[in-house]
Amino acid sequence: MPELRTVGALVTWARQSLVQAGVSNGAQEAMWLLEHALAVRSHQLVSQTDRLVSPDARNQVESLVARRVAREPLQYLLGTQEFCGLEFSVTPAVLIPRPETELLIHQVISYVTSRSESTIVDVGTGSGCVAITLASRLNGQRILAIDRSSEALAVATTVK
Repeated sequence: MPELRTVGALVTWARQSLVQAGVSNGAQEAMWLLEHALAVRSHQLVSQTDRLVSPDARNQVESLVARRVAREPLQYLLGTQEFCGLEFSVTPAVLIPRPETELLIHQVISYVTSRSESTIVDVGTGSGCVAITLASRLNGQRILAIDRSSEALAVATTVK
């Protein structure tokens, strides 16, 4: 493994590692992983290539890249997923919100707005993306989100 002491060296190594491993969109994912691990914006990765990186930060980047090469979902590594314009926490305790589920949101909104009183129950809420999105769009509607997993409920109550 090359000497990974600078931001630029880490960017190059992470991109090569993910692309060689066949990770779809590996070059972009490398940037997202480095932004996350180093707590910087993408422009800083490009403009500060000579900046030295601490051993702890380097180890974190190496760990994230290794986990992604092993095909751990990017969303679990970053800890978030966008859904209907909102950012949700995700961990392996919950399913990753899918774009297809956004169709459900639109259907529920259409259905509920034609009724005077409704109670919406989100059984198996997981990340809470359905219940929270509906609550943000349906003011005054009663929404109950339940899950048998205490780990999932902990994720659902984490605000991003």
